[in-house]
Amino acid sequence: MCPWGEGAVFTPPGGWYHQHFNLGAEPARYLKFGHLPQLSKAGEYRHQIEYSEEDPSVRQNFEGALAKQRRESRMPPEIYSKPDYKWDYGDDGD
Repeated sequence: MCPWGEGAVFTPPGGWYHQHFNLGAEPARYLKFGHLPQLSKAGEYRHQIEYSEEDPSVRQNFEGALAKQRRESRMPPEIYSKPDYKWDYGDDGD
């Protein structure tokens, strides 16, 4: 676990799988820096596991940690079943 707060920057080592979880009461955003997909070769190994492809135990652990704080996940259930799920960012995103 890597505790973080507003303005924090954390750079994991290359090839190191990691995931972001927000157990706080306030919404959080993450900014990803990395290679542009347009510059990747077709069929190249992807370095991201989509929610719809992750092991269900990851979701269970996240929801269990929230439950200890008497909170519930605000993740849309469809994100775990639809690989092409599109986020609605409201007025502050595309």
